[in-house]
Amino acid sequence: MELKDDRKNRSNKSGSEDSIDSYKDFQDSLKEFQREPSNAEIMTKLEQNHRLMIFTLLITLLALALILGAGYYLYNVVNDYKTEVDAAIETMKKVDKMVEQLQADYSNYSQKIDDFFDSVETLKSYLDSLNEAISSIPSFKLPF
Repeated sequence: MELKDDRKNRSNKSGSEDSIDSYKDFQDSLKEFQREPSNAEIMTKLEQNHRLMIFTLLITLLALALILGAGYYLYNVVNDYKTEVDAAIETMKKVDKMVEQLQADYSNYSQKIDDFFDSVETLKSYLDSLNEAISSIPSFKLPF
């Protein structure tokens, strides 16, 4: 029984010692936090912040210049392609007009050719009729 009590006392002592050490660490960090920084430390921090601000400004200006440059490049590319596309559209319109004219000419000539063959057929039928009529006369025949 005495052994168990001794262990409890030791664990209580070490637990209280740990809490005292933790409290002392907390007090030390609080004192360090509450102390006033020296002028040299303040100047060092200001210089670091100044360098950081200049670096940030330079990066921002560089990014802005890159964005503007890319925008200008894309604007020129779009204008060039727009000019080429407009020229291509005009060419397509001219080709469409030529194709329409060729189709009209083709249909016109096709109709004329059909009329010619119809006329030839009609003429052939007339000649066949004439040949039959003449061949019915026994002494007279056409050579064709």
